[in-house]
Amino acid sequence: MNDKPYTCSFEGCEKSYKKPCRLKEHERTHTGERPFVCPFPGCSKAYYRESHLSVHARAHDPEATKKYICNYVGCDAKFMTNQHLKRHMLIHETPKPYQCSHEGCEEAFAKHVQLRKHLCAHTGEHPFACDVDGCSKGFPTASKLKKHKLTHTEKQRYFCGHEGCDGGFSKWSELQVHSREAHKIICPFCSKEFKRKDILTDHLNIHDPNRPKFPCTHDGCDKEFLSESALKSHILSKHSTERPFVCEIQGCGQRFAHKYLLVRHEKVHLKSSEEPTPKRRKVNEAPSLLDIFTGHNYITPESNREIPCAAPGCKYMFMRIYDMKRHLHSKHPEYDDGQSSEDDMSSDSDGMYLDDKSIVEVPHLDMEDF
Repeated sequence: MNDKPYTCSFEGCEKSYKKPCRLKEHERTHTGERPFVCPFPGCSKAYYRESHLSVHARAHDPEATKKYICNYVGCDAKFMTNQHLKRHMLIHETPKPYQCSHEGCEEAFAKHVQLRKHLCAHTGEHPFACDVDGCSKGFPTASKLKKHKLTHTEKQRYFCGHEGCDGGFSKWSELQVHSREAHKIICPFCSKEFKRKDILTDHLNIHDPNRPKFPCTHDGCDKEFLSESALKSHILSKHSTERPFVCEIQGCGQRFAHKYLLVRHEKVHLKSSEEPTPKRRKVNEAPSLLDIFTGHNYITPESNREIPCAAPGCKYMFMRIYDMKRHLHSKHPEYDDGQSSEDDMSSDSDGMYLDDKSIVEVPHLDMEDF
Protein backbone atom coordinates (compact mmCIF):
# COMPACT_ATOMS: atom_id res chain seq x y z
CA MET A 1 0.00 0.00 0.00
CA ASN A 2 1.33 3.42 -1.00
CA ASP A 3 1.68 5.61 2.10
CA LYS A 4 1.84 8.75 -0.12
CA PRO A 5 -1.13 8.44 -2.47
CA TYR A 6 -1.32 12.10 -3.51
CA THR A 7 1.11 12.59 -6.42
CA CYS A 8 1.93 15.81 -8.24
CA SER A 9 0.22 15.94 -11.64
CA PHE A 10 2.68 18.35 -13.25
CA GLU A 11 4.75 16.79 -16.01
CA GLY A 12 8.23 15.83 -14.94
CA CYS A 13 7.50 16.07 -11.19
CA GLU A 14 7.29 12.80 -9.26
CA LYS A 15 6.75 14.11 -5.73
CA SER A 16 3.95 12.62 -3.64
CA TYR A 17 2.42 13.39 -0.25
CA LYS A 18 0.32 11.82 2.49
CA LYS A 19 -2.25 14.61 2.64
CA PRO A 20 -4.00 16.56 -0.12
CA CYS A 21 -3.26 19.86 1.63
CA ARG A 22 0.49 19.18 1.36
CA LEU A 23 0.07 18.39 -2.34
CA LYS A 24 -1.79 21.66 -2.84
CA GLU A 25 1.02 23.56 -1.11
CA HIS A 26 3.56 21.88 -3.37
CA GLU A 27 1.63 22.64 -6.56
CA ARG A 28 1.92 26.33 -5.77
CA THR A 29 5.66 26.05 -6.43
CA HIS A 30 4.75 25.19 -10.03
CA THR A 31 2.03 27.80 -10.51
CA GLY A 32 3.80 30.57 -8.63
CA GLU A 33 0.76 31.31 -6.48
CA ARG A 34 1.60 32.83 -3.07
CA PRO A 35 -1.72 33.39 -1.29
CA PHE A 36 -0.32 34.09 2.17
CA VAL A 37 0.71 37.75 2.10
CA CYS A 38 2.24 39.61 5.01
CA PRO A 39 -0.32 42.15 6.31
CA PHE A 40 2.32 44.37 7.92
CA PRO A 41 2.31 47.88 6.32
CA GLY A 42 5.17 48.33 3.90
CA CYS A 43 6.00 44.61 3.71
CA SER A 44 5.11 42.86 0.45
CA LYS A 45 6.43 39.37 1.15
CA ALA A 46 4.19 36.42 0.28
CA TYR A 47 4.49 32.67 0.92
CA TYR A 48 3.24 29.31 -0.32
CA ARG A 49 2.33 28.10 3.17
CA GLU A 50 0.57 29.74 6.09
CA SER A 51 3.17 28.32 8.47
CA HIS A 52 5.90 30.16 6.59
CA LEU A 53 3.97 33.41 6.96
CA SER A 54 3.57 32.80 10.71
CA VAL A 55 7.32 32.42 11.13
CA HIS A 56 7.95 35.55 9.04
CA ALA A 57 5.43 37.59 11.07
CA ARG A 58 7.65 37.28 14.14
CA ALA A 59 10.18 39.55 12.45
CA HIS A 60 7.66 42.42 12.74
CA ASP A 61 6.80 41.72 16.38
CA PRO A 62 9.02 43.79 18.68
CA GLU A 63 8.16 41.50 21.59
CA ALA A 64 9.16 38.37 19.73
CA THR A 65 12.51 37.20 21.01
CA LYS A 66 14.89 34.48 19.94
CA LYS A 67 14.47 32.48 23.12
CA TYR A 68 16.08 29.31 21.77
CA ILE A 69 19.81 29.72 22.48
CA CYS A 70 22.64 27.42 21.49
CA ASN A 71 24.44 26.16 24.64
CA TYR A 72 27.54 25.02 22.79
CA VAL A 73 30.73 26.55 24.22
CA GLY A 74 31.80 29.54 22.21
CA CYS A 75 28.55 29.76 20.19
CA ASP A 76 26.01 32.50 20.91
CA ALA A 77 23.52 31.73 18.12
CA LYS A 78 19.83 32.36 18.90
CA PHE A 79 16.69 31.19 17.13
CA MET A 80 12.96 31.88 17.16
CA THR A 81 11.89 28.23 16.89
CA ASN A 82 13.11 25.04 18.51
CA GLN A 83 13.21 23.42 15.09
CA HIS A 84 15.79 25.92 13.88
CA LEU A 85 17.85 25.37 17.03
CA LYS A 86 17.86 21.59 16.56
CA ARG A 87 18.96 21.98 12.97
CA HIS A 88 21.73 24.30 14.12
CA MET A 89 22.92 21.89 16.84
CA LEU A 90 23.70 19.28 14.20
CA ILE A 91 26.59 21.52 13.13
CA HIS A 92 28.25 20.97 16.53
CA GLU A 93 27.19 17.36 17.21
CA THR A 94 27.83 15.71 13.87
CA PRO A 95 31.36 14.26 13.45
CA LYS A 96 33.51 16.00 10.87
CA PRO A 97 35.81 13.41 9.33
CA TYR A 98 36.41 15.28 6.08
CA GLN A 99 39.40 17.56 6.64
CA CYS A 100 40.49 20.18 4.10
CA SER A 101 43.86 19.17 2.63
CA HIS A 102 44.75 22.68 1.49
CA GLU A 103 47.88 24.04 3.16
CA GLY A 104 47.09 26.32 6.08
CA CYS A 105 43.37 25.47 6.17
CA GLU A 106 41.97 23.67 9.25
CA GLU A 107 38.33 23.46 8.15
CA ALA A 108 36.56 20.13 8.59
CA PHE A 109 33.14 18.95 7.41
CA ALA A 110 30.57 16.29 8.21
CA LYS A 111 29.86 15.47 4.56
CA HIS A 112 32.11 14.96 1.60
CA VAL A 113 29.94 17.21 -0.56
CA GLN A 114 30.55 20.04 1.92
CA LEU A 115 34.30 19.54 1.64
CA ARG A 116 34.09 19.50 -2.14
CA LYS A 117 32.11 22.74 -2.09
CA HIS A 118 34.65 24.27 0.28
CA LEU A 119 37.58 23.35 -1.97
CA CYS A 120 36.09 25.58 -4.64
CA ALA A 121 37.14 28.56 -2.52
CA HIS A 122 40.78 27.44 -2.86
CA THR A 123 40.80 26.29 -6.48
CA GLY A 124 38.32 28.77 -7.93
CA GLU A 125 36.68 25.96 -9.94
CA HIS A 126 33.33 24.27 -9.42
CA PRO A 127 33.33 20.45 -9.37
CA PHE A 128 30.10 20.02 -11.35
CA ALA A 129 30.50 21.44 -14.86
CA CYS A 130 27.76 21.61 -17.48
CA ASP A 131 28.52 19.27 -20.39
CA VAL A 132 26.15 20.92 -22.87
CA ASP A 133 27.98 22.18 -25.98
CA GLY A 134 28.75 25.88 -25.75
CA CYS A 135 28.07 26.14 -22.01
CA SER A 136 31.01 26.63 -19.66
CA LYS A 137 29.14 27.09 -16.39
CA GLY A 138 30.06 25.15 -13.27
CA PHE A 139 28.24 24.54 -9.98
CA PRO A 140 29.21 23.55 -6.44
CA THR A 141 26.53 20.85 -6.13
CA ALA A 142 24.97 18.25 -8.40
CA SER A 143 21.46 19.50 -7.63
CA LYS A 144 22.29 22.99 -8.91
CA LEU A 145 23.81 21.49 -12.05
CA LYS A 146 20.66 19.42 -12.60
CA LYS A 147 18.48 22.50 -12.18
CA HIS A 148 20.71 24.43 -14.59
CA LYS A 149 20.47 21.78 -17.30
CA LEU A 150 16.72 22.28 -17.45
CA THR A 151 17.39 25.70 -18.96
CA HIS A 152 18.84 23.96 -22.02
CA THR A 153 15.63 22.03 -22.69
CA GLU A 154 12.26 23.18 -23.95
CA LYS A 155 10.44 21.13 -21.33
CA GLN A 156 7.67 23.10 -19.63
CA ARG A 157 7.96 23.01 -15.84
CA TYR A 158 6.03 26.12 -14.77
CA PHE A 159 2.41 26.72 -15.71
CA CYS A 160 0.20 29.78 -15.46
CA GLY A 161 -2.38 29.49 -12.68
CA HIS A 162 -4.82 32.08 -14.06
CA GLU A 163 -8.22 30.80 -15.02
CA GLY A 164 -8.53 30.03 -18.71
CA CYS A 165 -4.78 30.30 -19.38
CA ASP A 166 -2.80 27.17 -20.26
CA GLY A 167 0.58 28.86 -20.70
CA GLY A 168 3.62 26.74 -19.79
CA PHE A 169 7.25 27.79 -19.44
CA SER A 170 10.63 26.16 -18.93
CA LYS A 171 11.92 28.95 -16.66
CA TRP A 172 10.44 30.53 -13.57
CA SER A 173 11.45 33.98 -14.81
CA GLU A 174 9.48 33.43 -18.01
CA LEU A 175 6.37 32.63 -15.98
CA GLN A 176 6.81 35.82 -13.95
CA VAL A 177 7.13 37.93 -17.11
CA HIS A 178 4.05 36.24 -18.55
CA SER A 179 2.02 36.92 -15.40
CA ARG A 180 2.98 40.62 -15.40
CA GLU A 181 2.30 41.21 -19.09
CA ALA A 182 -0.57 38.86 -19.98
CA HIS A 183 -2.54 39.06 -16.73
CA LYS A 184 -2.24 42.65 -15.58
CA ILE A 185 -4.14 43.47 -12.41
CA ILE A 186 -6.17 46.54 -13.37
CA CYS A 187 -8.65 48.57 -11.37
CA PRO A 188 -12.07 48.37 -13.09
CA PHE A 189 -12.87 51.97 -12.10
CA CYS A 190 -9.73 53.97 -12.91
CA SER A 191 -7.66 51.47 -15.00
CA LYS A 192 -4.68 51.77 -12.66
CA GLU A 193 -2.32 48.76 -12.74
CA PHE A 194 -1.08 46.86 -9.68
CA LYS A 195 1.47 44.14 -9.03
CA ARG A 196 -0.69 42.07 -6.68
CA LYS A 197 -4.37 41.47 -6.02
CA ASP A 198 -4.15 42.42 -2.35
CA ILE A 199 -2.89 45.89 -3.31
CA LEU A 200 -5.82 46.24 -5.71
CA THR A 201 -8.19 45.24 -2.90
CA ASP A 202 -6.86 48.05 -0.73
CA HIS A 203 -7.08 50.46 -3.64
CA LEU A 204 -10.75 49.66 -4.29
CA ASN A 205 -11.62 51.31 -0.99
CA ILE A 206 -10.98 54.65 -2.71
CA HIS A 207 -13.88 54.01 -5.09
CA ASP A 208 -16.29 52.78 -2.39
CA PRO A 209 -18.94 55.49 -1.83
CA ASN A 210 -19.72 54.06 1.61
CA ARG A 211 -16.15 54.03 2.82
CA PRO A 212 -15.46 55.71 6.18
CA LYS A 213 -13.98 59.19 5.95
CA PHE A 214 -11.80 61.05 8.40
CA PRO A 215 -12.37 64.82 8.05
CA CYS A 216 -9.97 67.40 9.38
CA THR A 217 -11.52 69.19 12.39
CA HIS A 218 -9.40 72.35 12.22
CA ASP A 219 -11.20 75.59 11.43
CA GLY A 220 -11.14 76.50 7.77
CA CYS A 221 -9.89 73.08 6.62
CA ASP A 222 -12.36 70.93 4.69
CA LYS A 223 -10.03 68.09 3.70
CA GLU A 224 -11.02 64.44 4.17
CA PHE A 225 -8.88 61.32 4.33
CA LEU A 226 -9.41 57.59 3.85
CA SER A 227 -7.43 56.53 6.92
CA GLU A 228 -6.78 57.85 10.37
CA SER A 229 -3.02 57.68 9.81
CA ALA A 230 -3.34 59.95 6.75
CA LEU A 231 -5.35 62.43 8.83
CA LYS A 232 -2.71 62.46 11.58
CA SER A 233 0.03 63.02 9.01
CA HIS A 234 -1.94 65.95 7.56
CA ILE A 235 -2.48 67.58 10.97
CA LEU A 236 1.19 67.20 11.88
CA SER A 237 2.44 68.81 8.68
CA LYS A 238 -0.23 71.50 8.17
CA HIS A 239 -1.73 72.48 11.52
CA SER A 240 0.70 71.40 14.21
CA THR A 241 3.65 73.50 15.36
CA GLU A 242 5.53 70.39 16.43
CA ARG A 243 8.67 69.82 14.35
CA PRO A 244 10.57 66.87 15.88
CA PHE A 245 13.11 66.40 13.06
CA VAL A 246 15.95 68.94 13.29
CA CYS A 247 18.74 69.57 10.78
CA GLU A 248 22.05 69.01 12.56
CA ILE A 249 24.18 70.82 9.98
CA GLN A 250 26.15 73.55 11.76
CA GLY A 251 24.47 76.93 11.41
CA CYS A 252 21.18 75.56 10.05
CA GLY A 253 18.84 74.18 12.73
CA GLN A 254 15.69 74.02 10.56
CA ARG A 255 12.95 71.78 11.89
CA PHE A 256 10.56 69.51 10.00
CA ALA A 257 7.38 67.59 10.76
CA HIS A 258 8.40 64.48 8.79
CA LYS A 259 11.68 62.65 8.42
CA TYR A 260 11.49 62.52 4.62
CA LEU A 261 11.37 66.33 4.57
CA LEU A 262 14.55 66.45 6.66
CA VAL A 263 16.28 63.98 4.33
CA ARG A 264 15.29 66.06 1.31
CA HIS A 265 16.51 69.22 3.03
CA GLU A 266 19.91 67.70 3.91
CA LYS A 267 20.54 67.08 0.21
CA VAL A 268 20.58 70.86 -0.28
CA HIS A 269 23.55 71.09 2.09
CA LEU A 270 25.25 68.21 0.35
CA LYS A 271 24.96 69.82 -3.07
CA SER A 272 26.11 73.23 -1.83
CA SER A 273 29.21 71.69 -0.21
CA GLU A 274 30.35 70.06 -3.42
CA GLU A 275 32.78 72.19 -5.43
CA PRO A 276 31.59 72.64 -9.02
CA THR A 277 33.95 71.08 -11.51
CA PRO A 278 35.11 73.55 -14.19
CA LYS A 279 33.91 72.78 -17.65
CA ARG A 280 36.83 71.80 -19.86
CA ARG A 281 36.92 72.56 -23.54
CA LYS A 282 37.40 69.61 -25.86
CA VAL A 283 40.84 69.22 -27.42
CA ASN A 284 39.79 70.08 -30.96
CA GLU A 285 37.15 72.61 -30.00
CA ALA A 286 37.87 76.20 -31.03
CA PRO A 287 37.94 78.78 -28.21
CA SER A 288 35.10 81.24 -28.44
CA LEU A 289 35.78 84.95 -28.85
CA LEU A 290 34.28 85.44 -25.40
CA ASP A 291 36.92 83.09 -23.94
CA ILE A 292 39.68 84.95 -25.77
CA PHE A 293 38.75 88.47 -24.67
CA THR A 294 37.57 87.71 -21.13
CA GLY A 295 40.39 85.35 -20.22
CA HIS A 296 38.04 82.44 -19.40
CA ASN A 297 39.91 79.12 -19.47
CA TYR A 298 43.09 81.25 -19.59
CA ILE A 299 45.45 78.54 -18.33
CA THR A 300 44.20 75.04 -19.09
CA PRO A 301 45.90 71.91 -20.42
CA GLU A 302 44.52 72.88 -23.84
CA SER A 303 45.82 76.47 -23.80
CA ASN A 304 49.46 75.42 -24.41
CA ARG A 305 50.77 78.42 -22.40
CA GLU A 306 54.11 77.19 -21.07
CA ILE A 307 56.29 80.37 -20.95
CA PRO A 308 55.99 82.32 -17.66
CA CYS A 309 56.56 86.05 -17.29
CA ALA A 310 60.19 86.88 -16.31
CA ALA A 311 59.05 89.46 -13.74
CA PRO A 312 58.92 88.07 -10.18
CA GLY A 313 55.36 87.67 -8.87
CA CYS A 314 53.66 87.98 -12.28
CA LYS A 315 51.32 85.09 -13.01
CA TYR A 316 50.87 85.66 -16.75
CA MET A 317 51.76 82.78 -19.07
CA PHE A 318 52.56 82.93 -22.79
CA MET A 319 52.84 80.66 -25.81
CA ARG A 320 55.74 82.56 -27.39
CA ILE A 321 58.87 84.39 -26.21
CA TYR A 322 57.83 87.29 -28.43
CA ASP A 323 54.55 87.78 -26.52
CA MET A 324 56.29 87.49 -23.16
CA LYS A 325 58.86 90.22 -24.09
CA ARG A 326 56.14 92.57 -25.32
CA HIS A 327 54.31 92.09 -22.03
CA LEU A 328 57.56 92.65 -20.11
CA HIS A 329 58.28 95.85 -22.01
CA SER A 330 54.77 97.19 -21.39
CA LYS A 331 54.05 96.13 -17.81
CA HIS A 332 57.48 95.54 -16.24
CA PRO A 333 59.98 97.87 -17.98
CA GLU A 334 62.37 97.61 -15.03
CA TYR A 335 62.99 93.96 -16.01
CA ASP A 336 63.22 94.59 -19.76
CA ASP A 337 66.76 93.96 -21.11
CA GLY A 338 66.20 96.40 -23.94
CA GLN A 339 66.80 93.83 -26.68
CA SER A 340 64.50 93.81 -29.65
CA SER A 341 61.81 91.18 -29.61
CA GLU A 342 61.48 91.17 -33.38
CA ASP A 343 63.92 88.24 -33.64
CA ASP A 344 61.61 86.19 -31.51
CA MET A 345 58.72 86.91 -33.79
CA SER A 346 57.76 83.89 -35.84
CA SER A 347 57.05 84.01 -39.51
CA ASP A 348 53.44 84.91 -38.81
CA SER A 349 54.35 88.62 -38.64
CA ASP A 350 50.79 89.75 -39.12
CA GLY A 351 50.00 88.77 -35.55
CA MET A 352 48.31 85.45 -36.39
CA TYR A 353 49.54 82.06 -35.23
CA LEU A 354 48.43 78.45 -35.42
CA ASP A 355 47.62 76.71 -32.17
CA ASP A 356 48.54 73.02 -32.55
CA LYS A 357 46.19 71.98 -29.80
CA SER A 358 43.00 73.66 -30.89
CA ILE A 359 43.82 73.59 -34.66
CA VAL A 360 42.25 77.00 -35.11
CA GLU A 361 43.58 80.47 -35.90
CA VAL A 362 43.46 82.72 -32.85
CA PRO A 363 44.06 86.50 -33.21
CA HIS A 364 47.10 87.79 -31.31
CA LEU A 365 46.21 89.86 -28.24
CA ASP A 366 48.38 92.87 -27.48
CA MET A 367 48.67 93.20 -23.71
CA GLU A 368 48.90 97.00 -24.07
CA ASP A 369 45.24 96.98 -25.07
CA PHE A 370 44.18 95.82 -21.59
